[in-house]
Amino acid sequence: MRANEDGQRVSQLEAALLICKEELTGYIDKLDGMRDRHEKDLQSKKTEMKKLEKQLKQAKEELETVADQVLELKQALNERQQSASRMAEGQLENQVSHLETGLNHITTEAENDAAMIEKKLHQACMDLEDRTTQLTEITTTLRYLLLLEGYQPQN
Repeated sequence: MRANEDGQRVSQLEAALLICKEELTGYIDKLDGMRDRHEKDLQSKKTEMKKLEKQLKQAKEELETVADQVLELKQALNERQQSASRMAEGQLENQVSHLETGLNHITTEAENDAAMIEKKLHQACMDLEDRTTQLTEITTTLRYLLLLEGYQPQN
C-alpha cells in the first residue's frame, strides 16, 4: 500500500513537472517572441536614428549655407549702408529694415528646423534605452526562474 501511494505521488510529481516544463516552454517562447519584437524595434529605432542623424546633418549643412547667406546679406547691407549714406534718411531705413527682417526670418527658420530634428533624435535615443532596459530585466527574470526550476536548456 505504501508503494502504491509512493507510485501515485511520483506520478503526481511527474505530471506537475510536465506542466512546469510546458509552462516554462511557453515562457521561453514568449520571451523569444518578445526578444524578436525588441530586435525589430531596435533595428527600426536604429534606422530612425540614422534617418534623424542624416536629417540633422542636412539641417546643419543648410544652417551653414544660411549662415553664409547671412554673411553675404550683412556684407550687402554694409555696402548698401555705405552707398545709402548719400540717399535720403527714409529710404535708407526702409532698405535696412527689409534686409534685417529677411535675415531674422531665415535665421529663425533654420534654428527651429535644427532644434526639431535634435528633439526627435533625443526621443529616439530615450525610447531605445527604455526598450533595452526592459529586455534586460525580462531576460534576467527568466534566467532566474529557469535557475529556480533547475531547467537545463537543450542544445
